[in-house]
Amino acid sequence: VGRIAPNKKHQDIITSFHFYNKYINPKSRLFLVGAANSLEVYKDSLDEYIKVNEIQNVFFSGHVKFPEIIAYYKIADLFLCESEHEGFCVPLLEAMTFDIPILAYHSSAIPYTLGNSGVIFREKDHKVVAEIINSIVTDEKLKTEIIRKQKERLDFFDINKTKEKFSKMISFWLNEME
Repeated sequence: VGRIAPNKKHQDIITSFHFYNKYINPKSRLFLVGAANSLEVYKDSLDEYIKVNEIQNVFFSGHVKFPEIIAYYKIADLFLCESEHEGFCVPLLEAMTFDIPILAYHSSAIPYTLGNSGVIFREKDHKVVAEIINSIVTDEKLKTEIIRKQKERLDFFDINKTKEKFSKMISFWLNEME
């Protein structure tokens, strides 16, 4: 969810999904939601990668309006993030809001945003990622625990709590300057 851009590593997401779709769950679908604004060459390379490797059930939404984004979240069984550069990664919070278990690559701000929630992997072994996807999607107890921890983490970012933390920081620094 967001935009189609090289740092998001869609090729890695597609590859992990390919193993899951081909060898574990042929009825699965991958939705890559977002536009490739001014990055059509990258999008074309992904289309070519899908075609050459005969990868099935991958869908690009292009630009979507907010109600459509919500619809994609409502049908999702898992949020897979293999990005290698994120400043914060708001879609992780969005996935948490919709009780979607998150599987994410340990990169940039992703571990901070997830805290002790979601499932983080450190190596992009696409076959292993496909197996983890299967475990999360099929093990209700595991899925429930992931979602529980994500709800706790989402609470950490509550707007009122964030305002309070920010006010305390500002007060601290103002007092230090006096």
